[in-house]
Parts: sequence; structure tokens; C-alpha cells
Amino acid sequence: MIQFPCTCGHTFNVTDDQSGDDIQCPACGRLNSVPTAGDLALLNQDGTYKVDAPIGPAGPDIAREDELMYIFQKSRVDSDGREIDLRSHTTPLDYRRVGVDPIDILPERDGPAAPKYDPETGELVRPLEVEKLSPVRNVRSALPAPKIPPRRRGVERLDFVSPVGVLVSLCKPINLVVMSFIVMAHFAYGFITVIFLFGMMIVFLGPIMLFIAMISHYGNVIDETGPSSLDELPRPLRNLVWYDDLWNPFRNIVLAWFVTYGPAMLAMMSSLPLNARLVIAGVLAIIGTLCAPAVLLTTTTSGSIVNLRPDRVIGTAKTIGGLYPLLVMMFVVGVLPYLLAFVGLNLAIVDLFHWQSSRLQLPFFAKWYFCLPMLAGGIFLTHWFCWTLGQTYRVYHRQFPWEHQGPLRGDEDYTPQRGFAVLPPARKPEPTPLAALPIEEPPTRDDRLEFVRQSDARRRQESAEMIRKLPDAGSYFDP
Repeated sequence: MIQFPCTCGHTFNVTDDQSGDDIQCPACGRLNSVPTAGDLALLNQDGTYKVDAPIGPAGPDIAREDELMYIFQKSRVDSDGREIDLRSHTTPLDYRRVGVDPIDILPERDGPAAPKYDPETGELVRPLEVEKLSPVRNVRSALPAPKIPPRRRGVERLDFVSPVGVLVSLCKPINLVVMSFIVMAHFAYGFITVIFLFGMMIVFLGPIMLFIAMISHYGNVIDETGPSSLDELPRPLRNLVWYDDLWNPFRNIVLAWFVTYGPAMLAMMSSLPLNARLVIAGVLAIIGTLCAPAVLLTTTTSGSIVNLRPDRVIGTAKTIGGLYPLLVMMFVVGVLPYLLAFVGLNLAIVDLFHWQSSRLQLPFFAKWYFCLPMLAGGIFLTHWFCWTLGQTYRVYHRQFPWEHQGPLRGDEDYTPQRGFAVLPPARKPEPTPLAALPIEEPPTRDDRLEFVRQSDARRRQESAEMIRKLPDAGSYFDP
């Protein structure tokens, strides 16, 4: 038996197996820890511990040494092959109470529940009273949820095509810088070609890559000023993505070239008499020139080769209407001289390294003093033609007889709004303003003191009622 006093004077008599447990005093409701046999000598008669009590030296604990040697051995199994259990608990866990706050566990005996204490501070836990507030009236309604905007296409549609406006925009500094880079790319092409003809075979890929980059740039101009709805020239090489910025636009322009002038080249390579070949090739070249703007616009912006069907190409030209002859004229004045000057540049470079002593008989467009100015002018006019072709797409693309256009056809027209977006009013303004919400007056000092007095009185009443309902101590704690 273990006999020890409480601070209120009540004496507990408990069995030895309750040593170290917490027990509640039936007189004052205080929690007391049942002392062990070694702690009984340190208790005073009033239930307090003797702070200055002498503590004798602890003797050697042989069982503890054996236990530590068993736990901290190198192997994870003991001498019998059983795995060493390093868990701190020695009794089976009650998994039914995992995650449950100990103060929420009801006592197993009948009668009123014992007082609950905070596990950290030991303070008595009292229930909080929650007062249900009445709903506040005359509150303004919240803003309505915004409506989902209609689906808009990504192409900003223009009202008309303005070749003169494009010509003026080309003279802006940013666009002049882009065209100057293209001119320098042609000079770099000629310089690397000269190095290659000197015998440095290691640079043979340089002229090929520069040729692809220069031709693909014009395809990027049509794409940026058309489907991408930009009003300036794209930077050279754009984002430097091989397929989207180099190979795909280069392939589209080469495809348009072979569709328009491929039949004429095949006629020249046939076995017909020379006069017949010239006549047939000339007629086919004229037809290809007339179809060139529509074919180039189809290959670079429609996204499908099926739109090169003759009736769809003719339908594209009809949709453009009166602007189409101007596009053909811009193509003849700008693109064809540019291609002629580019061919003349290559012939002039080859003529510098001719193996014979006599120079080649070059045409007039292959002379240095002629091909270089014509090349610079052709670059400017070709940008003008490509930009105008992009604007043509933005004006007429909904009427083109193309297939596989997805949601671009039939969508609602989209015109970007200028300025800042403003939310619409939630509702019509009231003729008279709503009354302001009532403001609750803060409690005064006397109100706070009265609230504290009432709380203390209520707690004392609850404590007295709880102590009065406690069962007899003899029936609970006597053995």
C-alpha cells in the first residue's frame, strides 16, 4: 500500500501498482501523482516535497546495464535470431485512441465526468459559451459573377488593305534595322561563298544555311503580319526554332515557287524544239506569275496542301478582288528583280574564280555595279509585297475557300479596345443611398468589469456544484 497526503489534507491509500499514476482528490478536485516508494521519503505531511532532502548515491543497476548492452549491440537480432524491438513502449498500444485528444476521452464509470485539465499548463478547462448572433440586415449585395466572354479568334481583322501605309511603315527605324540585317546576310552569303570557292570546304554549310535563313525570313514576314496580327517586321530568324522559324517557312516559299514556275521549268527541259519550248515556257511562266500571290498566300497561311487545288487558288484570287492585280504588279516589280539580282550575285562570284583565262560573258544583271543596287532595292520591295500579303490575309481570310481552318471561320469579329477595361455597374443606382450599417458601441470599463464578475461567479458556482456531486472518497479509493 502507498499512503500519501494531498495539499488539502486528504490522505490517499492506493495499491503499489498505481505508483506513478495521476489520481484526483475527492475533497478539492486536484490532480495528484501517486509517488513511488523512493519518493515517499521526500513528501512532507502537507503533501509538498522536501526540496533540500538528501539524496543518496545510486547504486549500480545491473539490469539496466544488461538492457543497454542488449539494445546497442551491433546486430539487429539477438543470439536466438529474434529481431530486437527498439520501440519505447512495452505494452500493446490502444489503436482505438490514436489521434484522439486525451481530454476528449470520457470516463468508463457512470456519473459526472471528471474535470478536464490542459495537458501543458494544468489549467482547468472550462466550456466556452457561444452566443448566436442575429443576421445583419440591409447589407449590400455582392457584385454579380462576370459573364464568360464569347470565343474570340486570335486574328485581328482589318477593315482594308493599305499598301501605302505599309510602305510608310517600312521606313520606320525598327523596320529599316531589320532590312539592313537582311542586306548584311546577303553580303555574308557572298563572302562565305568566296571562301568556299577558294578551297575551304569546311564552310560549305554556311551558304546553304544562310540561303535557308534569308528565304524563310520572307515567310515569317507573311506569317507575322498576317495570322499573328503584328504591325512591324519580325526580327531575323525570329525565335530560332528550326521547324517553325526556318524550315517550315522556307518549305512553303519553295513549294509556292515550284507550283507557279515548275511547269515552265519542265517545259524548258523537254525535248521539243527550241522555239516551241520558249513559247510554252513563256505562257506557263506568265500564268504562274498571275497565280503567284494567291499560291504564296495559300502555302504560307492556309496550313494545308489541299488548298492548292486550282479552283481554291482561283477562288482566293476572286475573294481578294480588285486588290489582286496590285499584288501581281508588286510581285513583278519587287520579287522578280530581287530573284534576278540574287542569281546575278552568284554568277558574278563564280565568274571571279573561272578556271579559263578569259572571263565569262555575263548578262547585264550579273555585273557588280548593277546587281548590288538591284539586290538592295529588291529586298525593300519584297518586304513591301510580303507585308501587304499579310494584311490581305487579315482582311479576307474568312471568305477564302480553304479547308481545315478550324475555329477561325464563323467566329465573331474581334476589334481590340483601347484604354482600360472598366467593370460594368452591379445594378442601377438607387434614387436614395442605402443607410449605413449600424456600428456597435465598444463596451465601457464598467461593462467589462461586470462581465468579469459574472464569469468568476459562474465559475465558482460550477466548481462548487462539481465538488458537491463527487462520490464518496471511501467508495473510490479505499482498497
